[in-house]
Amino acid sequence: MTDDSAKRFANHLGFLGYKTSGPGEDGWSRAEHPRRWNFHFLPTPIGLRLHCTIYLGDRVARKRPAWLEFLNRFNDEAIVARAALAQDADGDWFLRARAILPSAYERRLHGALLDAWHGDLEYMQHAPSRDDEVPVATRSETIN
Repeated sequence: MTDDSAKRFANHLGFLGYKTSGPGEDGWSRAEHPRRWNFHFLPTPIGLRLHCTIYLGDRVARKRPAWLEFLNRFNDEAIVARAALAQDADGDWFLRARAILPSAYERRLHGALLDAWHGDLEYMQHAPSRDDEVPVATRSETIN
């Protein structure tokens, strides 16, 4: 991917409301959005890599079978993203979603693929809830 294609992609993200920064020393740039998942992107010779890390904390440990089922459904239904569960040395869990887009930037194609990326990440709304979370519809409020 050329520097020009990466800049054009970053400009495209700006049009969608992202603030981009980078690239850093490792070559990765960051895309931050006020309402969507933030992600990193890296131009490579084989395409533009997208990487989104979603912090889950200790949620996975308590509902591991449900998370594995969710992950399988995510990967089955996602259009461009693929996801994996990862755990760091502190025991915190993360969902890592990744995709690769074509290296030559083309507005319509990259726009469609970004729409698919956003749709894939929206699937997180179906993620298992915490054991201690009570669905909003069943919460009761005490009025004094």
